[in-house]
Amino acid sequence: MKAFLARVSLGLSVLLIAACSPNFHVTSDHADVSLLPKAAAQSPTFHIDRTKVPAMYRELLAINLAAVVRVAQAKNLDIQVARQRVRRARGALASSVGAAFPVLAPTAIFDYHSGVARSTPGNIVTADFRSLTPLAAVQWVVNPGRVIYNIIAAKKRLNASQARSAAVVQRTMATAAVEYYQLVQSQADVVAAHDAAAEAEELLRFAKLRLKAGTAIPADVASAEAEVASRQQDILLALNRLYHNSTRLAQSLNLDPTVTLVPSVHALRANRLVRGSISIGALIALAVKYRPDLQQVRELVKAVRADGGAVAWGDLGPSLTTGYAVGGIAGRYYNVPAKGPAVSSNYSMHGFQNFQAGGGWQLGLSTFGDILTAKANDRIAAIRANKRLAEVEAQVVRAMQDSRTNSRLIPIAADQVRSAQYALNIIKVNYKAGTVTSLEVLVAESQIAQAKRDYARAIAHFNQSQIDIVRAVGLVSAKSILGSVVLPVMRASPAATQPATGPPAQGG
Repeated sequence: MKAFLARVSLGLSVLLIAACSPNFHVTSDHADVSLLPKAAAQSPTFHIDRTKVPAMYRELLAINLAAVVRVAQAKNLDIQVARQRVRRARGALASSVGAAFPVLAPTAIFDYHSGVARSTPGNIVTADFRSLTPLAAVQWVVNPGRVIYNIIAAKKRLNASQARSAAVVQRTMATAAVEYYQLVQSQADVVAAHDAAAEAEELLRFAKLRLKAGTAIPADVASAEAEVASRQQDILLALNRLYHNSTRLAQSLNLDPTVTLVPSVHALRANRLVRGSISIGALIALAVKYRPDLQQVRELVKAVRADGGAVAWGDLGPSLTTGYAVGGIAGRYYNVPAKGPAVSSNYSMHGFQNFQAGGGWQLGLSTFGDILTAKANDRIAAIRANKRLAEVEAQVVRAMQDSRTNSRLIPIAADQVRSAQYALNIIKVNYKAGTVTSLEVLVAESQIAQAKRDYARAIAHFNQSQIDIVRAVGLVSAKSILGSVVLPVMRASPAATQPATGPPAQGG
């Protein structure tokens, strides 16, 4: 029996050492993979102006992509919750490890009895006594198989929670970066709306001059005034979209939503993060290897399998029971009848030791149902893992396709802006010469405004799709989001209604 207990203790000791082994490391934390192109080409830009954006409620806060990534990692609430889940899983592992150790139970019992009691032979005798029994007991009741598998399952769940925490960090950083580009696009829309309004006001001024000169009719002035009103509405709607995007980004960064966030860059620039020559197969292989959520799923599958082993050993495996107690007893009895007169006596503290050991099995009809349930849970976990893998592959394909489409849209949109601007310039000259109507000028102005919005949207969507690719393969980091661009830190505006002024940033 002692040899058997020694073997069990040795096995548990080895297992406990394994449970206390170095923590699980998410693969992407140590990945040395570069998706960046070898040489960055000259990227097209769309110039924007922060002075067109008034504060929403309080001051303006100029922010750039580097600050967004840094603040998202430090203050996002989802990341804080994920870190607490890791601590909770670590506590569950410590609890599972502690279940393998004996329980120390120090106690002290005071007993007072007066009246009668049953003696050892069975007769009723007068009894009047008190006793004090302090003792320390060590008890160990353990099912070795269940303990081992419970520790393994807890360790795998800790690994899964760490992988989940890494996935939350990556998702938060990528989401904040995408929201930042939405904010930049909104600011570009505001600039385009202001440019269109300025063009409409210029048209109205010429229409009034021509009306005074007798070369135009009142309808031309009315049309120009209507166009100015329409452009002013566009400005308000564009500002409202910017404020909504500012609030959304502030929520992701856990900042005050009443502060208006504005990009500190002066140009919206296409920022390529993934080289165009990489194949879709290589991206999917990277995702399978580095995605933290896939690592989480794999660890959870292992945890569920360990749960199945714990169920089987718990229902079919042996249970070992050992106990050891050491203590003493002291007491006094009163007026106990004897051959002579009743006597009383004191007993000083006398020590005692007690050791017991045993083992057994139990088998019930519920055992077979428990085992079937564990097997079904194992299959469900495997199916969910395969489903998640298919979802990740689809995400990679969609992100890559969006990037290719937006990459082709940028030069087309740039040509659209140049052509629309050229047409507007010619029509303005002809309008001043009186050879075209104001309606043609209005159409040309609408075309250039729409072309500018399309161009800004193409650049912003391209940047977002590049981030989506990096997120899809599980390689999100500050370096991968920023690429080779180094941006200044976030800074507050000196005035409540004016953005901070400073040198233009190097990129968007």
